[in-house]
Amino acid sequence: MSWLQALRSQVDEEGWRRLQAFPGTPLRTHPPAHLPPLGAGEALRSEVDADQAALFQRRLEGSSQILADIADNPNARHPRAATQARAYRMALHLRAEEILAAPAPRARRLRALADYYASCGALLLHADPTLSKPWELGVRWSDLAGGARLGKVTGASSLGPVHLHLLELPEPAFQSRICAGQSLEALAQESGALAASSGGFFLYSEADIAPPAQRGDPVGWLVSGGHTQRLPLLGRGALFQDARVRLGRMDLVGTTLTQGDWAATVGGHNDPTHLGREPVLFNRAWGPNCVDHWGPSVVLWADRVLAVGKGAMAVPLDGAVLCLPPGHPLPNLGGIETNHPAQEAMAGGPMLLRNGQLCIDRPSEDFLGSAPPVTFSQDETFDQNLLPRLAVGLRADGSLVLACIDGRNLERAVGLTLDGTARLLRAQGCVRALNLDGGSSKRLWVRGHGGVDLADTELRSKGGQSGRIREVRTALLWNPQK
Repeated sequence: MSWLQALRSQVDEEGWRRLQAFPGTPLRTHPPAHLPPLGAGEALRSEVDADQAALFQRRLEGSSQILADIADNPNARHPRAATQARAYRMALHLRAEEILAAPAPRARRLRALADYYASCGALLLHADPTLSKPWELGVRWSDLAGGARLGKVTGASSLGPVHLHLLELPEPAFQSRICAGQSLEALAQESGALAASSGGFFLYSEADIAPPAQRGDPVGWLVSGGHTQRLPLLGRGALFQDARVRLGRMDLVGTTLTQGDWAATVGGHNDPTHLGREPVLFNRAWGPNCVDHWGPSVVLWADRVLAVGKGAMAVPLDGAVLCLPPGHPLPNLGGIETNHPAQEAMAGGPMLLRNGQLCIDRPSEDFLGSAPPVTFSQDETFDQNLLPRLAVGLRADGSLVLACIDGRNLERAVGLTLDGTARLLRAQGCVRALNLDGGSSKRLWVRGHGGVDLADTELRSKGGQSGRIREVRTALLWNPQK
């Protein structure tokens, strides 16, 4: 019997389901008399920089302390909170031990583990099924310029305390930006925007970031002012604007890539059945290398051709390889263009709503294998993690709702799952919705209100003030249409 089975009697059915996250081969046959240490420093420092290593270690220790406090807290709402918190804490330490004994990469898994067990503790402390669900709570609206509104939702819910904001734009327009060290406020002030939020994913704790890519680079499709800065090499949900604002999955299938007199129309996406007949693109959701084939290969990264060759070439972490039919000419190294009409675009994912129905399907949007961000592609919590989230939805009439959801704060905001985020936007009348980058990267600034979210990189069990704030890498500037 493994230690996991030994903890079965200490938890209820929901607790047992939660204990099965982060599956792996148990190192122990029974829980030890004393908790194994959480000293992950050496493993973390071998994979991430010193600041990240220290942050992840603090989160592991903070999660353990949260569970220890709940075990000693007779006022927790769950009837078996003390016993279940002890089981969760043992699982946290033993899962960390297993991750540290496993091959690299480990840092990303340890970070996710800390977040996960903190959210498990939050549910023990606060969950009350007699209260309204977070997406059923009332919204307090304030009028902004141009018919826009800012909504705020706070209070107790069935999952715990809620703190979130909604930005409503009846006739929306937006701009995508790479921040290059500028703050959201500076970008908004410079552009005259009504509001500014963080944007899409970026490389952060992936273990194999290699030049020319670097930590902080945007991941996925990004168009700014009509200039494609990142091609949609990952087939992901995206927010984009041509004649109007749209939400939908975007890849390069059917798109013509051009460079001077050279052109190639992509006919397949991670689909070898098209090989030999038309160009097929392979990214990291397929694997570390493209399919071995007889034709020429083109390595794509950002908005350019990085390399050319033949056969099974290596796929860049945030790039792709375009496999051409035999005899098809090769482009030169350098910039490449597309015929897509979008003037602005920001990739995220996964899609949350289509036609008013929940549609979360990460594999269909290339959240697989080592495709970044690996926190989504290799999620081991089965969407049970309560986290800060940022998401955007469109109603049938074309109006837009941006949801900025705070989390990792046990007193004020426990966060939501992807499923809960989808339900929140559906409750606001959205028929299509898209997840954007959340966690410590989630931010919202509104003219006349300043930064309205609880920005923090830390797990917080006491106090509601914002603490350490992560630099925003990409931004969305929001305005009502003029």
